[in-house]
Amino acid sequence: MPRLVIKTHRPWQSIIAVITLSVLIALITWLLLDSSYWSSLLKNNNNNNDTRSVLEANHQLEKQNSELNDRIIMLEQTTRLDKETAVLLQKDMIALQDQIYKLKRELEFYQGVMDSARKTVGLDIHGLFIEPSSRKNWYLLKLVLTHVSKNDTVMKGSFAVTIEGVSNGQRQQLDLASLLDKKTDFGFEIKSFKRLEYEFQLADGFVADHVMVQIRPTSGEPAISKTYDWPL
Repeated sequence: MPRLVIKTHRPWQSIIAVITLSVLIALITWLLLDSSYWSSLLKNNNNNNDTRSVLEANHQLEKQNSELNDRIIMLEQTTRLDKETAVLLQKDMIALQDQIYKLKRELEFYQGVMDSARKTVGLDIHGLFIEPSSRKNWYLLKLVLTHVSKNDTVMKGSFAVTIEGVSNGQRQQLDLASLLDKKTDFGFEIKSFKRLEYEFQLADGFVADHVMVQIRPTSGEPAISKTYDWPL
């Protein structure tokens, strides 16, 4: 005998299934149609990341460039200071060498005076030295006298210096007193050693060739005269 199967009618389940299927179909369709939109979003996101990376790299480069510029400025300042220091040190060294040279000449000079004093008895003209001064046509004259005696007496006297030369083709004799810028006493007192210094000026065009020195003791002893070639 045939069996009768009775099924429960559930219309709401069919409706839900249809709606769900429709939503799925619509979603799949929208995703397929708008894939270019998502690609664009992804691309823009990648571009933004790349742009951010470039900006960060550019910022780092600008920072490094600024630091390098600061180092270059510091090195330039250090180099300039080193050059200025080197110039100053070089000037100081030259001045020191000149001073050492002058001191050596002074030492040789005094040694010569001592040697001469051992050989000469009485008053004597040890030497005459002339060198250019710092001013144009000005010269520094150094006259050295020695006196050796057994009783260490003080010798008094006066001296005269005459410079011979040519000016405008004519021979001339110039007294040292007329070449000084102030009135000077040419008297002296000497016990063992005396150095006299004078700064004088020669006129333009005057060419000196000889210098004559004469000392006259007040004790009545004979005058002493010596002639020197112009040393310059």
